[in-house]
Amino acid sequence: MNKLFTFFLFFSLLLFSACATMDQTSRTIFAANTGNAIGSVAGLFIGESIGGRHGAFVGSSIGSVVGTAAGVMVVAEENTSRNRNRIQEMPLQERANLVVTEIILEDENNNEGIDAGELCKITFVIVNESAVPAIDVRAVLNKKNGAGELVLSDPVPIGRIDSDESVRYSVAVTALPTLKTGLADFEIILKEGNGNIAYDEVFSVRTIHAKVEK
Repeated sequence: MNKLFTFFLFFSLLLFSACATMDQTSRTIFAANTGNAIGSVAGLFIGESIGGRHGAFVGSSIGSVVGTAAGVMVVAEENTSRNRNRIQEMPLQERANLVVTEIILEDENNNEGIDAGELCKITFVIVNESAVPAIDVRAVLNKKNGAGELVLSDPVPIGRIDSDESVRYSVAVTALPTLKTGLADFEIILKEGNGNIAYDEVFSVRTIHAKVEK
């Protein structure tokens, strides 16, 4: 029994030391072969002690199968542990930080408001203030309170904004004749990558109802 224990200890040390310097495929093949050898010899010892030569043959055959499977499982568990540690060690990638630094209203009569029946343009200055590029950037302008009589142009994809880069994005606004005097609220949303919201702001623009001519 002492010889069997010594045999197991020797081959276990051989398996772990040899596998450390091999790639995954080589480790699996080596572990299977080594497990086969360990199981075969172990089964031989056990089978012979129980049932003579016939027991030795049966024990050796069964031991080789079990040993092969055990060797492969050892390497698989080692690979899983290494991959888990490698994933935990990977640093999280920094997300892009998009900011709207300016909102500019360009109206036809320059009275800093949207008049009924007027065609205007709202321009957003967008800056990427992070160290990583923003990919697949899209801007969405939503109408809120008081903006029901305003018609917005269709959105256009912005694309990539590199680190510290500034871009201008414009939306055409057409005011219907029924526009009332007050405030029109808008929400500007910036999305990037797989649709993550990178920026969200609500702002207001003054609206002016057309004067009725007598």
